Amino acid sequence: MLMPSASNVGLMLGPASLPRLEEFGNHVSNAGMNPILVAVNARDNPIKVLEPAIKRADVFIPVPDSRLINISTAKWILQLSYRYKVPVVAYSRAYLKAGALAAVYTSPENVAHRYLSWWPRWSIPKKVQVWLICQPIFPLSLIPMWLSIWVLI
Repeated sequence: MLMPSASNVGLMLGPASLPRLEEFGNHVSNAGMNPILVAVNARDNPIKVLEPAIKRADVFIPVPDSRLINISTAKWILQLSYRYKVPVVAYSRAYLKAGALAAVYTSPENVAHRYLSWWPRWSIPKKVQVWLICQPIFPLSLIPMWLSIWVLI
């Protein structure tokens, strides 16, 4: 449990994830928390859009979107979350290193490992099979972003 007392969850959505606004809101509500949804696009001033949501949230989750939205808003999310003492649960190692409380992400190595572990054993060379047996399996490797909400409970 990362934030067992969290009751207000802020979610940042960009143009690509905006059509799923209702779905994300339902996931938060089904987890027994209040969604604070904020939509950001390339024309917005990130501070004006993000600050009210982060100020009201107990935890903030930026949903992955286009590269432009992620790069332009990441620094503001972390600065505002620090100002208002709101932890961020993100989706990349870079966010984690920059100050997010936690991140749910998959490295290329985890994706390759998971893919090869599903591949029929008869078609994988023996050397690769031995390597697969020696590697740990990471259960969070291919989990949808909304599942991080469940981790907060």
